[in-house]
Amino acid sequence: MRNTLAFLFILFLSVLSSPTLGGLTVGRTWFDTAHSRPLSGYPVVNLNAAAPIGAHTLILLSIDNLLDRDYRVLNGYPMPGITGAAGFTVRF
Repeated sequence: MRNTLAFLFILFLSVLSSPTLGGLTVGRTWFDTAHSRPLSGYPVVNLNAAAPIGAHTLILLSIDNLLDRDYRVLNGYPMPGITGAAGFTVRF
């Protein structure tokens, strides 16, 4: 399933007007305000893309956590792996 989704997204990227690759890196953080238990730092890579369809419609796709990193913003609450979203904008 992941290979199919990756192929479809790469196909979509080939017709894009403005793909954006972004990410963030968070250094070591702390579980509590006493700084007694550290949480590991983590990098996250995200990909966003948009393609115009006609004069008034824009299709939007995004993939978050592209590298499928295992990380936690809060201790005990793992963040999801690769997630995606799709949408569109219509201007009148």
